[in-house]
Amino acid sequence: MELSQSNSLAARLQPETDQLQAGLKKLPFFTAFSNGTLPLVSYVNQLRTYASLFNTLERLADYLVTVESSDNKSSLSAVLESVLRTGPGAEKNHFMLILNDLDYFNASTLPEINDVRRRVDTLIARMRFLANEDPLCLIGYLIALQSILEVNRAHMSDVQRAFNAEQANGTSFYAGHADRSNIYLANVSIDLEERSVDRVMLAVHECFAAMSEIHTYLYPLPTAECLKYSASSINPEASNHEVPADEREVAAAISAGRLCLEEFAYFIARYGERGRRFASGDSAWLVTLARLDYLELIRKVKWFGNFLAVQGMPRLTLERQLYYLHQELVKALPEKHEEYSMLLQAVEWLQRERFIHISAEDFASLSEAFTVMTDNELGGKMKGTGELIVSAVCDERSAVKVEKARCIETWLTNADNFSAEWISAVQEIFIQARAVAVCFP
Repeated sequence: MELSQSNSLAARLQPETDQLQAGLKKLPFFTAFSNGTLPLVSYVNQLRTYASLFNTLERLADYLVTVESSDNKSSLSAVLESVLRTGPGAEKNHFMLILNDLDYFNASTLPEINDVRRRVDTLIARMRFLANEDPLCLIGYLIALQSILEVNRAHMSDVQRAFNAEQANGTSFYAGHADRSNIYLANVSIDLEERSVDRVMLAVHECFAAMSEIHTYLYPLPTAECLKYSASSINPEASNHEVPADEREVAAAISAGRLCLEEFAYFIARYGERGRRFASGDSAWLVTLARLDYLELIRKVKWFGNFLAVQGMPRLTLERQLYYLHQELVKALPEKHEEYSMLLQAVEWLQRERFIHISAEDFASLSEAFTVMTDNELGGKMKGTGELIVSAVCDERSAVKVEKARCIETWLTNADNFSAEWISAVQEIFIQARAVAVCFP
């Protein structure tokens, strides 16, 4: 970027963003921040907004790397990446810091503001459109978001005081934000003509307008009818599929997801915290299946089980999650035990699907053999792995096609993660399971 061009952008950026910030600061949301009356639900929904936006921008940065270089797209991806980091050499990006704060507040138990979600979804759709049609505008969006975050950062002590938070927990997102947005422009190596500067600044104003509208929805809070739970309120990375409206069912679903993760150490070992978030969101969606008739229930369970298997999660994990979900739901709402009994029918169907390929006796015997061969599955650190191996073979015999790179066998036999003894045991149980498994045409 030539100096004159850089100054052209900088000359407009400072006064215009200052004016936009001034308008934002007058909103009731920030007034409530200052006087200590902002509800936690409002703050959590603001964090969810940023989680959705920054997660989208990170994905768009990856996308721009893959597309054919035109209109500075390749350079743009580098700029996006630099701005998405919290600072030079930062290990965590904005999205990860937001997730840290949401976890601290146990945000999955708090409802979502309908109007906020609707407006955020519209904004995300707009960013995806720009990535294809006018990607330079994404720089303007990032400049706007960084500028808006300056306003938020000024209230970091208010958050800490109001919600018993601290810099490492609850306000790590605010704390991790760099002081001024335009410092990122120093390293931008994109030639900007005056027309391009106009496009960037137009995007700055567009993003500010959308975020101002979102903040009007954040506070004051709407009526209870305008608050709900969604998949994205439980897991910001999830698509916005249906979840229960009853917070007791949501809590039961999250508990069921946790119990399933505890049974199979493989989940966290392979997928980390991302796996934990998806387990909770998936479990909440599974609650809605209890209201279906049997044929539709099995159709969806079969589809979802196959989807999980293709991602490297044998269908046994779904079977156990449904079992725990039924258990936790009946505990939370015993009066609805008859409705929830449908989930047990799905469990029984998945069990039959396993045992038509490998008998219950052989399944248990092979799983136990692996436990013995691996010193109680590495002293419990990889508990449940034997059952998953045998279940994966059952899935194979059910004609579930899994790419080699994704399958559990490939991951469990990676010499970078496991010893030769462990890998040998994994291979042996796969051989034995395949030898006894029945395949139907």
